[in-house]
Amino acid sequence: MLKLKAILLWIAFVFLTIEFVFPLSLSYYFVFRILPIASLLLWFIISLISKNNYHLNGHLVHSRNVWIIKYVRPLASILIVLGASFKLLKWNYSDLLLIVGIGCMGIFHTFLSKIAIIKSEYNPDIIDDESLNEEDL
Repeated sequence: MLKLKAILLWIAFVFLTIEFVFPLSLSYYFVFRILPIASLLLWFIISLISKNNYHLNGHLVHSRNVWIIKYVRPLASILIVLGASFKLLKWNYSDLLLIVGIGCMGIFHTFLSKIAIIKSEYNPDIIDDESLNEEDL
């Protein structure tokens, strides 16, 4: 589920960035406006429905990558809220704030999909059969 959420965020990021950098005609309206909106809406619905608790795999998290968990998600949330507020107030740079915020959220979800384990799959009490010796039994 995390990989699907990351893919949806990257789809929205890529299409919004292309539309922002290269303003296109009305014939491309569906691809560059409706598709990012649909992917973000689907991402939001999946986020509401899936209430999985995730456990971070300590072997995959390096100390130099901890800043992604600590700073990128709050930064992405702040940028998305500011971009939406700027868009409502019709201020400048609203699109840029939204695109950067969605990109940061995509980075976070991509990183999380690589290191997270769903809590139901993670059980530290399970003993590996190979680690048991016949003497221990």
